[in-house]
Amino acid sequence: MRACTDGALMDTFLGCLDRRLGDESMEPELSAEELTRAVRSFNQDKAPGPDGIPAEFYQAFWDLLKEDLAEVFRAAYREGRLGASLRQSAVALVPKKGDLKDLRHWRLINLLSTDYKIMAKVLMRRFQHLITSVVGPDQTCSIPGRSINDNLLLVRDVIIHSGERRSPLGLLSLDQEKAFDRRRHQAPGGDLPVRQ
Repeated sequence: MRACTDGALMDTFLGCLDRRLGDESMEPELSAEELTRAVRSFNQDKAPGPDGIPAEFYQAFWDLLKEDLAEVFRAAYREGRLGASLRQSAVALVPKKGDLKDLRHWRLINLLSTDYKIMAKVLMRRFQHLITSVVGPDQTCSIPGRSINDNLLLVRDVIIHSGERRSPLGLLSLDQEKAFDRRRHQAPGGDLPVRQ
């Protein structure tokens, strides 16, 4: 079974969002200084991506590489498309606990190239100070300065309040396990296969 997404319906839904970043929100080009901060922040001894080049290589030869890599990222921005090496990953299966004959006991990990991680880290740092302008206050997970525990405390307080006032209460909890594995994603060359 393949999951389908109605593009027109998705555009209608997203068109109703009132929180958006304008083009003026961010500098378009990644600077050599931003890239340098990102490269210096990487931990060592991490698995490299499909090109086999670890963060240690970039750290050791950064003075020779930074201007060329900055130009690669600028070209990607101008063309609106990442180069092939930035769009690839190596997939590794890591066993979890339990019966390893059951696929649910394996975790898929995508190993991304270090140059992609450098670019992504710079963009993540740029977005950190902008994210609260587009993400509502109820989203607490993965937002700097917020804690997912805040929502747990809110649910607790709502239950207590409902009990004290003897008000009816309904809670809905959705489990989105493997939600991203069950969607069809469009690719420039057509559909990507969907894992079930």
